[in-house]
Amino acid sequence: MEQTSLTDHRYGPVAALQRDYLPADYRADTKDFQIVGTVHVEAEWHPSDPLGETRWLHDLAEAEGLPSAIVGQAWFSRDDIADVLVGQAAFPLMRGVREKPAVTPSADVYQTGLPGSMSDPVWRSGFSLLARHGLHFELQTRYWHLTEAAVLARDFPDIRIILNHSGVPEDRSKAGLAAWRAGMQELAYQTNVSLKISGIGEAGHPWSIA
Repeated sequence: MEQTSLTDHRYGPVAALQRDYLPADYRADTKDFQIVGTVHVEAEWHPSDPLGETRWLHDLAEAEGLPSAIVGQAWFSRDDIADVLVGQAAFPLMRGVREKPAVTPSADVYQTGLPGSMSDPVWRSGFSLLARHGLHFELQTRYWHLTEAAVLARDFPDIRIILNHSGVPEDRSKAGLAAWRAGMQELAYQTNVSLKISGIGEAGHPWSIA
């Protein structure tokens, strides 16, 4: 694994995580649990070779029996996105792709139509190709773009969207949580959207069921 500095990550210091973590490590950490399956979600492999991570994971699965399924990398604005998706879909363990659409840096300057965003026609054209391969989309976006995500889901009902990290409710103020809830409600109306409950227990962000 290439070592780079990650001291200024929004989740806090992550230097302790900067090491190889392979099936033997996973099995040691989960030995007391009955794991029925594992899914590897793309981990920022260099975009010059979007299929490289998938090839490596398939070799790993053949040798170690893990992972059970793969969510690969695809950048929908690429000129070769059609070929990338054909290549990804050819791998038996492939189930979907994750991409992080372009967003504004804060809710205060929110706008739609950014290049590479969920409302960008070029991005949407690439996104639409998921349907022909039966691949789902793992969406990671900021909470102030959840309404934009709801429009995307409405416009492409045949593509399953899985929202990552609970819609990233990073602003725990009353106003921030109200905006997050409003966006989540818009998404909840779309029957092709599912939610991953994760990303809530961040350092410095206490939370409760209320």
